Amino acid sequence: IPAGEFLGGELPKPKKKKKAETQTFFSDVVPGDYIVHEKHGIGRYEGIERMNTAGVMRDYFKITYAKDDVLYVPAENMDRVQKYIGSSDAPPRLNRLGSNDWATRKQKYLKLSRSLQRNMWLCTQTAET
Repeated sequence: IPAGEFLGGELPKPKKKKKAETQTFFSDVVPGDYIVHEKHGIGRYEGIERMNTAGVMRDYFKITYAKDDVLYVPAENMDRVQKYIGSSDAPPRLNRLGSNDWATRKQKYLKLSRSLQRNMWLCTQTAET
């Protein structure tokens, strides 16, 4: 990993999920599981709903958020969603659609991650000298 990434440089862009990853998502996630949308944060997966949009039948992921907010994500955009993996058995706090909560939370953890990466990089530099 380039030193610039440890020292606060740009992080690599996430790769688009491949078809095999899409199939894995469908087999690993069941209604009631917590998932993370890259823009909207933590919600609960409710299943797939088929809906008519502009005369075209399409499949959508139904995700519920805090305050009973609902988001329908087109199946072709599933690369923006992944299964939530937490560090405890306690259920995660759901985000609210339209709030700054998820962006704030993401920034906080990004800063912590960069700090940890920088410290690890500095330790390896010290160990090598």
